[in-house]
Amino acid sequence: MKKENPSFSDELLADINSAGRKTNSPRISYDQYKQNGGQYREEDFIENYGSFQAAVELCGFKAAIE
Repeated sequence: MKKENPSFSDELLADINSAGRKTNSPRISYDQYKQNGGQYREEDFIENYGSFQAAVELCGFKAAIE
């Protein structure tokens, strides 16, 4: 896992938390993230955390694979 820009990485996690709270579920997929106001590309998560799922887990959610 590499973090290119720590403040951008924090923004990514904050955005997952914001979208995740709107789902009312302990699981969140990338599609759910986008449907609930997620602003970032999946590639941003891959570049900073290795995968979207890894970032989701850092936020305390479980990844939902679609």
